Amino acid sequence: VKRRFSITKTPFYSAKTAFYFTKFKQPENQLLSQEILLLFRTPLSALSSKETPSYRTKQIICPNYCENGLKTLPLQNKIYPIMVARVSIIMGSTSDLPVMEAAAKFLNQMEIPFEMNALSAHRTPKEVEEFATKAEQRGIEVIIAGAGMAAHLPGVIAAMTPLPVIGVPIKSSLEGMDAALAMLQMPPGIPVATVAINGALNAAILAVQILATADKELRQKMIAYKESLKDKIVKANEELSTIKYDYKV
Repeated sequence: VKRRFSITKTPFYSAKTAFYFTKFKQPENQLLSQEILLLFRTPLSALSSKETPSYRTKQIICPNYCENGLKTLPLQNKIYPIMVARVSIIMGSTSDLPVMEAAAKFLNQMEIPFEMNALSAHRTPKEVEEFATKAEQRGIEVIIAGAGMAAHLPGVIAAMTPLPVIGVPIKSSLEGMDAALAMLQMPPGIPVATVAINGALNAAILAVQILATADKELRQKMIAYKESLKDKIVKANEELSTIKYDYKV
């Protein structure tokens, strides 16, 4: 982006969130010649900085205007919000996706931007280090990491970031107990909040509850979600009452 666009910034202030309206203008010899406006979210602490905000993502959300990327955008001074991931879902391999997608579905239901990546503490240690050390800078607030067998991924990430890390033991051998113990038995100072084996849904719920401590709107969503769980049990009891047995009283 820096090579292809000239950049000007104008800060926009709201009660709790600061945004930058950033104008990108391509050189005339590029494919796109008109200007587009992109909305970048950045923390209030960055307002005093003269540097370009670092909280960005490659994913441009503009469903009403484009389908195939920048080349199809009608660039008429539109404002395209950039969705910034708040939660990162990491798994040891794509074979863990059937388990970890439960976390993705819940975050999607709660309308929380998230990202998903496959990283291995053993096969891609440099990539894991780069992810962990830069996650906070990119705007990630909570990390959910799932792994099986010698499940070192959550612990390695936790060792290199100040962000809360939630571990999901994946059942792949020994009924998942090996992975669970690898996450539970972390040394003092490097905690991993470990949920149940294959408990990706609970990991996402915990992540949302962490975010909700500083987000009233999100807290209300969590309250509504917990109430919906209560309603399910009430409905289940009503259904049970209709089942007839000769000796049921």
